[in-house]
Amino acid sequence: MKLTGREHCSRLRGREAPDAKGIDRQRAAAVAHELRDHAADHRRKFEAKPWGEEILRLALAGAGEREIEARLEIEPPTLSVTADPELLAQAVLNLLRNAVRVTAEVTDAVVVLSIRRDRNGNFHIEVRDNGPGIDPDRREDIFLPFYTTHKGGSGVGLSFARQVALAHGGSIAALDSPEGGATLQMIV
Repeated sequence: MKLTGREHCSRLRGREAPDAKGIDRQRAAAVAHELRDHAADHRRKFEAKPWGEEILRLALAGAGEREIEARLEIEPPTLSVTADPELLAQAVLNLLRNAVRVTAEVTDAVVVLSIRRDRNGNFHIEVRDNGPGIDPDRREDIFLPFYTTHKGGSGVGLSFARQVALAHGGSIAALDSPEGGATLQMIV
């Protein structure tokens, strides 16, 4: 038996699944509230370099035998981040895995994880790649729950990353990348 994502969601919940544009706002608000509470309760200071190295290593584990130029850029090199490291790691890992996936057909694939702090004290966490990029008309849609552009995608990874950014009082955006593909920038 084959089910669409919407049908599968309905069966799991025992009720009608929301469509991508009419998400169950009460449930979304509850999840956002839970993530904010979790992020606030688990916020701590941690070193960006070992954290970033581990997340990048985990993301590249899914690349198989493909060669990917993976870079970690931290400014300054001794930067410490104040956030929920586990929740943030899950979000950034989703972004990195997407970058690894979209560079599958690219010769000389490049994936970059960049972490810096601006003068206002906000942390900028960027995942950049040299894949095909993101159509400007879809840059807001990609953060909607259950929205996906690739076969087999669940459409929850980028939505989750957005919720994590919001839970930290921040934001996320899709931009062009200097490497030629996309930049997903979280500000927390």
